[in-house]
Amino acid sequence: MWMPLYLGDYLADTMHLNGPDHGAYLLLLMHSWRNGPLPDDDRKLAAIARTDMKAWRGGIGETVRAFFTVTEAGLVQPRLERERAAASEHAERRQGAARKAASARWQSDSEGNAQRNASRMPDALPDECPTPSPSQKKEHPSQPSVGRSPRGTRLPPDWSPDGDLGEFAAGLGLDPVRVAENFRDYWHAKAGKDAVKLDWPATWRGWCRREAERGQGRGVVPLRPRDDAHARRSAAFDQLAMLEGLKL
Repeated sequence: MWMPLYLGDYLADTMHLNGPDHGAYLLLLMHSWRNGPLPDDDRKLAAIARTDMKAWRGGIGETVRAFFTVTEAGLVQPRLERERAAASEHAERRQGAARKAASARWQSDSEGNAQRNASRMPDALPDECPTPSPSQKKEHPSQPSVGRSPRGTRLPPDWSPDGDLGEFAAGLGLDPVRVAENFRDYWHAKAGKDAVKLDWPATWRGWCRREAERGQGRGVVPLRPRDDAHARRSAAFDQLAMLEGLKL
C-alpha cells in the first residue's frame, strides 16, 4: 500500500530531528497509515518504532509524540488522516467509474447482439412452408441444427477485480492490486484470437490459482526475465518515485 510523502513539507517540519528521531517518526507514520490511530502506550509505540524503552524515554518518545494528537481512538497525525481520507475517496471514485463503464459496455454489447439476431430472423414463415411433421423431421437425422456461437471480448481497458474477484485473489494469499496490474498488462499486450475470452472472471480466477501455485504471494508476475542489475535499477527508481510524489 503506497503512502504519500511530500519531502518539502516533511523536511520543513522535522529540521530539529536527529537520525533516530527520523527513523522512529517515519515508522510510526507508516504504521498509522496502514492500521489507523496509534496506541497511546509508550511501550507499544517504542516497539513500533523499533527502539528500546531506554532510548524512547531518553528523548525519542517525547520528540515524536509532539507530532501526534491524542484522541479517543488513539494517537493521530492530522495531516496523515486528511491524506488517507482523500486517497480512500479517490479510490472509491475510480472503482465506481470502472463499474459504471463496465456495466454500460456489457449492456451495449447485449443490445448489439440482440439487434443482430433480430435482423437475421424472418418476419413470418410463408404459408407454403408448413411446419414439418415429426415423421418429416426423422427423415434427416444427420442434419445439423443452426445456431450462433457465443462471442468473446477483449479485456476492457479499465478492468479491475472488484468485489468477489478481489476477495478471491486475497483468499489465495495474493495482492489483488499487484496481480491485476500484471493481468491487465499481459492481456492488453496479447494479440489475436487468444486475447479474446468468453468469461474474464473465470480467466482471472485461473490466473490467480496459477500464481498461488507458483508461490507468488505478493502478486508479482514476471512477464519476462530481467537481470539483477536491471532489477536493482528498477527498484531504486520505484522508491525515488514514491518519495518524490507523496506527501505527509
